[in-house]
Amino acid sequence: MNTFNNCMIVITNKRRTREEMLELMDIYVMNKRITSKQYQELVDKMDEVGLE
Repeated sequence: MNTFNNCMIVITNKRRTREEMLELMDIYVMNKRITSKQYQELVDKMDEVGLE
């Protein structure tokens, strides 16, 4: 399983706050673990599930 899929699961199950996820995702983008497009998909998913 890759970083993007793991983030998607964490977001879907609301295991972290929005702020925590954004911090992690910023690090993942800087280290090229996820792409900018995947970052936006994850942000959209957070909006969809109402992650606060």
